[in-house]
Amino acid sequence: MCGKTAVMNEGEILMLRQQAERGNAEAQFKLGQAYDQGDGIAKNDSEALKWYRKAVSQGLPQAFGALGVMYRYGSGVPKNNDQALRLFRRGTSYGDAVSMNEIGFMYHSGDGVNQDYAEAAKFFRMAAEKGLSSAEYNLGVMYLRGQGVKQDFLEARKWFIRSADQNYAYAWNDLAYMYEKGVGVPRDFSIAMDYYQKASDLGCRMAAGNLMFLRMALKTGHYDTYSPPFPY
Repeated sequence: MCGKTAVMNEGEILMLRQQAERGNAEAQFKLGQAYDQGDGIAKNDSEALKWYRKAVSQGLPQAFGALGVMYRYGSGVPKNNDQALRLFRRGTSYGDAVSMNEIGFMYHSGDGVNQDYAEAAKFFRMAAEKGLSSAEYNLGVMYLRGQGVKQDFLEARKWFIRSADQNYAYAWNDLAYMYEKGVGVPRDFSIAMDYYQKASDLGCRMAAGNLMFLRMALKTGHYDTYSPPFPY
């Protein structure tokens, strides 16, 4: 798992609740997020659903993506890809980057829709161009793999850098992999270790493992027999 988030305090939760109960859509969404993530309050999917639905009923763009995720993964409600996709498409029509990114995931995995890498890349790009760090990373992966787009290591690196600049841990991990293996860049173990460390510091256990094994392989002089896994 990668990433760290700040935790709200009791006073912030109380203020959010007061604003949400007065009908403030943004506060309703943020209170839903707090319950969804267990941020400053005990995690409660039923409460998250309630407040997300209230925000959706007022047309708040980002609430569509958040509620859609709960339907997609069956959090507090039975899993329902059709309902998730409807919410994501509504959110996308309002410009919500999370909704765009989630549609990209659905097309990439064939979850609730026919698998289509080109469509996945299209929606990842839409979200990435709005500056969503996870979407920037996802688009970089598509270029690295050549899925739905022509394989292009320079484009992959560009989007990984944009994502990493927002401290998205997986992007630092994949940049490290590129430098470790010399994929689209000159091989540089020093840079690779530095980037693995950055990802690890952001909470990415995968990167911590990659860094440990790279150091061990270099120390023992057995790097040529060491083959790190593809980074995702």
